[in-house]
Amino acid sequence: MRVEEGVSPPVEAPELEPSRYLDYLPAIFRQDEFMGRFLLVFESVLGPLEGVVAELPYYCDPSVSPEDMLPYLAHWVALGLDERWPEAQRRRMIRAAAELHRWRGTRRGLRAYVQAITGIAPLVVENTDGSRLGEDNRLGWSTRLGREVPHCVTVTVPVEPGQTVDEAELAELVQAEKPAHTVYVLRTVPRQARPGQEEV
Repeated sequence: MRVEEGVSPPVEAPELEPSRYLDYLPAIFRQDEFMGRFLLVFESVLGPLEGVVAELPYYCDPSVSPEDMLPYLAHWVALGLDERWPEAQRRRMIRAAAELHRWRGTRRGLRAYVQAITGIAPLVVENTDGSRLGEDNRLGWSTRLGREVPHCVTVTVPVEPGQTVDEAELAELVQAEKPAHTVYVLRTVPRQARPGQEEV
């Protein structure tokens, strides 16, 4: 082909792969070259949205969702997030929310909620302001015997050496999560090694 001086040779359009959306159409359309190119327009618009939809399960998983999503996830499970909590704690609370709601207002629920907030398994005793002899008694957690007090919940939190616990926040938590008709006693005590264990 002769090219006149000063005139650029024609540029051939690059070969484009036909749109993958053809796979969703009847077989007769898959033979149409124009249709394959035409659907590329829609694929370029909808492709990023498909990526978001494909990643949606990760947005709904509190372990890996973006931090901006945590308030929405907390709202979906009726959990009030405290902005003072570190991110890891907020994620842990959202994951545990359904189970915590299931046991709310019970001794088991109160124990689980305190442990989820603090990372410490507390001793929760009912109907006494101290400790009592029984399978849930722990020597060193509550060192005095208490008197019988109906409708009283005693929460004892054993704190590791060097560990700090916000007692005001803990008191708010126990007040909100204890059975509605009860009063409570809250204590934090230094954790002691159990028999046969050395202090770390």
